[in-house]
Formats: sequence, structure tokens, C-alpha cells
Amino acid sequence: MSSFVREWLRPLAGRVRRSGARGGPRLEALEDRTVPSVSLPTAGTPGPVTLTGTSNNDSFFIRVQAGTSGSSTRIQFSDNGGSSFSSAALADITRITVNGLAGQDTLNIDVSNGLVASGAGLPITFNAGSGTDTVALAGQAGSNISETYTAGAHRGSGSVSVTNGTLAQNLTFTGVEKIQDTVTATSLTVNLGNRRNLVSILDGPTVNGVTTNRIELADRLGLNLAPGHNKNGEARDGGDEDEKGDDRSEARDSNGGRGGSDERDRDDDGEGNSNSGSNKGNGRGRRDAEEDSQNALFGASTIDFANKGSVVINGRGGADIFKLDVSAAATGLNSLTIDGGGGFDTLLRVNAPSSLTVNLQNVQQQATGTGNLFIQQIYASRLGRAALKADLDFWLPILNASGRSAVVEGIEDSQEAAEFKVVTWYQRFLGRTPTDGSEIYWVNFLTKGQSDEQVLAGILSSDEFLQRATQTASGTSVSAKLTQTLFNDLLNRDAGSSDLNFWTGFLGSSASQQARQAAVLAFLNSQEFHIVSVREFYTTLLNRDLDDAGFRFWVGQSFTLAQIRSGILQSSEFGGS
Repeated sequence: MSSFVREWLRPLAGRVRRSGARGGPRLEALEDRTVPSVSLPTAGTPGPVTLTGTSNNDSFFIRVQAGTSGSSTRIQFSDNGGSSFSSAALADITRITVNGLAGQDTLNIDVSNGLVASGAGLPITFNAGSGTDTVALAGQAGSNISETYTAGAHRGSGSVSVTNGTLAQNLTFTGVEKIQDTVTATSLTVNLGNRRNLVSILDGPTVNGVTTNRIELADRLGLNLAPGHNKNGEARDGGDEDEKGDDRSEARDSNGGRGGSDERDRDDDGEGNSNSGSNKGNGRGRRDAEEDSQNALFGASTIDFANKGSVVINGRGGADIFKLDVSAAATGLNSLTIDGGGGFDTLLRVNAPSSLTVNLQNVQQQATGTGNLFIQQIYASRLGRAALKADLDFWLPILNASGRSAVVEGIEDSQEAAEFKVVTWYQRFLGRTPTDGSEIYWVNFLTKGQSDEQVLAGILSSDEFLQRATQTASGTSVSAKLTQTLFNDLLNRDAGSSDLNFWTGFLGSSASQQARQAAVLAFLNSQEFHIVSVREFYTTLLNRDLDDAGFRFWVGQSFTLAQIRSGILQSSEFGGS
């Protein structure tokens, strides 16, 4: 790393501060004095309504005005968290568009006074933008209410329809990480993508005084890297400090827990199709890793729900993995149906309350018992697939004889895990699934002992990544566009003016490959990136927030991404004790 980059990293520690009850340093940002706005149609002239946010955290409200109905119905809008409202006649509104821009934005739709809908159809669109964004649905709109959530083609995209049989409130969204739904409804149907889904049904936070359950659509890419989105999961009791990765010592060798190459794990031609997560050569390799990750970005990250009599989760096509770990059913929930649809589908049944009726349809495999569940969850998180009987027969004796560390390190170091990791990096950062075998170049570096950071730096400093950044990011120069892309992709925030000034100066007008690699390594080795990564590992692997003890241990020491991930996977908290 150049001395210039070191000089940038050194003051980084002085620019961070603790924030909130959970702590965790973050970079200071320059104050943005722009204000949100609401644009309404002229009375008597039908037209669109547009709510526009800022680069800060914005809170929008939409609701039917109390005391209005039928032809006199008016819709109220707020861009300041409900402190004040403006309104327009429903008859004058042709569509509603909310643009969150940057920041952690929330769109609140309250149906207490009725559905925000018209007989002719009233489309509502939320373009959340960058940051961690939420859709919050609340209220009781009468009887016979049913809801349908449909995952979109990309992570953060989808739609929610709320209907009473006559009117339908239809919301389409992009860039949304969380849906918080406490609308009183007879049923909620969740339609997942027609792909290999990895879904967890968990205890959720208490919202508006009611108990929720969480449907978490795990980001397999996040499991391989971490940043991108912080889902801000509600804290759960995960044990004392000793349980937060206490079996970690064997996960840390000098090569970041990878330990060098093993020629037995690769074909002579370098294609590496003979080594699987079980080291038994059952032939998954690159092609299946591509299938697993081809549509790995889908839907919102989490759906916290309550006040539904029944919930149906449709996996549709693909080999889906469902994890059920609920200690208390959501308020009002009596029945949960899991329908795997087509493909070979697996349920990891950890816990379910006796008061909840669980119905299974098109689920071919159930995993119970501590050992089976642990191995299945390792496979789901590191290989993106369920462990088959042959895999379990291979790993269970190793688990019983040598403990968790032997299983985690064996699977983490496998060719299949490296292939899955690199393919998901392609999908996450290059926007495509490799079909030409180019990813094997990077896989070979991983299996020979290079760290995740080193290999990822190579991908992010490539000409292909630069070209994608210049085509998709905003900025006045190549260096500015690359800087903005790195901040969005790695730190999950927009670059401030001081960030842009520094990095565009560092990269220069040409943004040479050497300068790009040095810059990317600085990002990947920065404290802010590791904070984002550890927080995401906690939410995706442990289903809870990062606490102070975990922060001090994982962020306070010089661990690599692989060491952090391996340590958490080996802990007694992951997958049940």
C-alpha cells in the first residue's frame, strides 16, 4: 500500500465516532441543506403526485384523509415524517411516485382510513435510492383484507398489493431493504423468485406494540462479502461474549484461514469441477455455482409482519432452502404454509411454537437435529445449496470426531466454495454471471492462498468494473464515477464532497489500473469497510445486530474477512449450540 493511501487511512480513526446504543464508529458526513418536496396536481386537472427526498434520512407518509370517502376522497402526503400534510383529491391523482434518493428513507402507508386506491387503479412507486430503506405498512382498513408480496428480479425490488376484493392498493418498489407490515389482514402470500431461494422465517422485532415474525431473503452475495446493505436486524439473545465466535482459534492461520492450495482439489485443466463442499467429488463445481447465483439479487431483504391470520410462502421453481426458527408466532398468526414449488426443496426446522400450524407442500427434505442443522446451514451460507445425504454422511463423522472448526474449514477451503464465492462477486460487482470460465482465474488464486481482499481487489480494479462504473454512476469524470461506485458498493453510502476530492485526486484523471488497485485495497482494508462487513455477517449469519462485545473483538483486531466469517460460523451461536 502506498504511503499516500496510508496517510489517508491514518486520520480515518480520528474521523469516526460512536453512535447509538449499539455503538460502532462511522464517518462524519457533511451536512446537506436540501429539503424534500411534494408536487401535487392542479385541482380539477388530473396528474401525478411526486414526493422527492434528499441525501439525508427522509420519512414520507401517504394516507387517506380522515372523514373523506367516495368521490370526495382525498389523499394526504407528508415529506417530513408526518409533522405536516398536504392533500389532493383522489380523482385528480393519476399515479404516486416517491423518490428517496440517498440516505435511510422510509415510506409509510397508513390504511387506517381506507386503502390508497381507486377503482381505475392507482399505481404507487417507491424508488428508494441508495442507503438502507424501508416500506412501512400499517393500519386496519376493514374486513376481508388480503395481501400479496411478489419478489422482483433484483434485490430491493418487488411489489405489495393490498386488496379488500373491490379496491387494490398496489405498490411497486426498488432499492428497498426492509418491509415492515402490520396491516390487519386475513392472509399474506409471499411469492418468491423462480430461482434457488434461501429463505429464513425468524422471530422479528416488536413493532407498534405487536410481535412480528421475519421472512429474510438472504443475500448469498452478502454471505460471501458482507456490505451492500445493512438490514438492521432486531437484536436477539445470542448468549454471552464467550459465545460470539468462541471456537475461533483454528480459523486463523497466516493466510487468512485458507491455508494454501491443495492439488487434490483441482482438475489438471484448472476447471475444478471435481471437488465439492464435501471433498467427495460429486461434480457440482462452476456450472451449479452459476445457477445458484444467477439471480442471487432478489426482492427485499426482510419482511417483518404481524396481524395476519395465515401466511403462505411460495418458493416456486428452483431448489429452495427454508429455515424455520421461530420461538413466538407473530401477533394474529395461526397458520404458516411453506410451498417449495418445483425443484428439490429443503426445510431446516430449528424451532416452531406449538400454537402455530405449519403446513408443508412440495418440500422433499427436512433437516432436524443439531449436527444435521449445523451442516445444512453451512452449506446454505457457503455453497448456496442444501447438503445431500452423501454430504451429511461425509461430514457428520468429522463433526463428531473433530468439532465445528474441521467442518467449517473443510467446506470454506473447498473448490466449490471458492467457485461460488467468485461467481457471486461477478454477479454483485460486474452485474453478470460468468459463462466463459473467466472466474477460474480468480478461483485459482483463492485456492492457492490469496485472501478475499486480494482477489476482490483484482476484480474491482479491472477494466470491466471501471467500464460498468462509468456507465452507471453519476459524476463529472471517470475518477468521480469510480469513487462513487466504490462508496456505494463497499461502504453502502454515497461519497461526500471531501471523499470525492480526495479520491479523484488520488486516482488522477486517467484512473490507471495501478491507482485503481491501490484505491480498492485502501477501501477493503479500511475500518469503515470492516464495520459494514461485520455488521452484515451478524445479520446474515446470526440473525441479529452486532453488539459491543462483538464489535470490540472483530473490528478492534486485524482480522481478514475470511477469518471473521469462519470464526462466526464456528461459534456455538451459529446454527444452534
